[in-house]
Amino acid sequence: MFRSGLLLLLSVLLAGCASGPWPRLAGPPPHSPVPAPAPMRSMTAKPVFAFPDAQTARRFLDSLPERIAGWEKDLAELARSGQGTGEAAAGNTGQDWAGAEVLRSRRHRLEVAVTEAELKLDAARRALPAEELRIARLQARLARLKAALVALAP
Repeated sequence: MFRSGLLLLLSVLLAGCASGPWPRLAGPPPHSPVPAPAPMRSMTAKPVFAFPDAQTARRFLDSLPERIAGWEKDLAELARSGQGTGEAAAGNTGQDWAGAEVLRSRRHRLEVAVTEAELKLDAARRALPAEELRIARLQARLARLKAALVALAP
């Protein structure tokens, strides 16, 4: 039974190979009315963010030092809570695993917030060239925060 099933499968495969060339995986055939898919944007390219006006950019700059201070407190708490890497998961209990997942989730949210702030700070630099020194200081704080986050990564 097994041998006959195997022979049947092999004959179907050979018949498929003999029927013509393999289908193209890159897109529809050239005679198809469906257009080829657009090339994907590079995964490393930073998305462009722009503030609608200078007032919005200025409000962002005014609120950022307070937000960075909050993120620094969160980072210090993560460092105290097991480095954010899952050190709490050394045991085999579900509670330890769940605690490690919460720490990883908090660290990830913090990384996303810092990255978003970096992108918005670049946009603020374009919108407010007169605030160059203030923006440079904020970027330095964000760079230190990001370096500390990388140090916590598993």
